[in-house]
Amino acid sequence: MVGLAHRTALHRADELRQALGSRVVIEQAKGMLAERRRGSVEDAFGTLRAYARSRQRPLHQVARDVVEARLAGPPFERIVEPPTGP
Repeated sequence: MVGLAHRTALHRADELRQALGSRVVIEQAKGMLAERRRGSVEDAFGTLRAYARSRQRPLHQVARDVVEARLAGPPFERIVEPPTGP
């Protein structure tokens, strides 16, 4: 009985660790994308979520690809300000 409870607790701890790791990478990707596109964090999250859904991929995998620069084209490209001045 104690063995099963211990295994269950270890399994739950591993799940929580993975969830936290996923959340961290999603937050990193949101921040990077918001900065890249000069937009809000909410818009960045919407872009990540829409991309993941349209390709039937887990959000944390898409986020990791953004953080690791494996996704850099549309809709993840950097917005470049046009030159100003004379």
